Amino acid sequence: MDIPMCDLTSIPAEAGSAPARLLDYIRVDAPQPVVLAYGIGVDSTALLLELESRGTPPDLVITGDPGVEKPETYAYQKMIAAWMAARGIPYVTVRYTPRRFKHWPPY
Repeated sequence: MDIPMCDLTSIPAEAGSAPARLLDYIRVDAPQPVVLAYGIGVDSTALLLELESRGTPPDLVITGDPGVEKPETYAYQKMIAAWMAARGIPYVTVRYTPRRFKHWPPY
């Protein structure tokens, strides 16, 4: 599907108003990165496997780790991380660790 580039440099201003904002162009032909928010569940795993099987793996897979998952979940995460590494799919896990607490014990 080819989407034409839109030239918005000739937008007329209404009479008596400030000049219209001119844009050089909107580039629609540049490929956008595909980032998969991976929750380690069945739906996001199915999507990951389907994208890879179609030959269009995501450009990045990211997981948010709350730090309180079951040991089985972390074992599965290690397995799927190795699977992604074998296929050259970048995988990042992020985790927020509070450093200053207003109240103790930490939430």
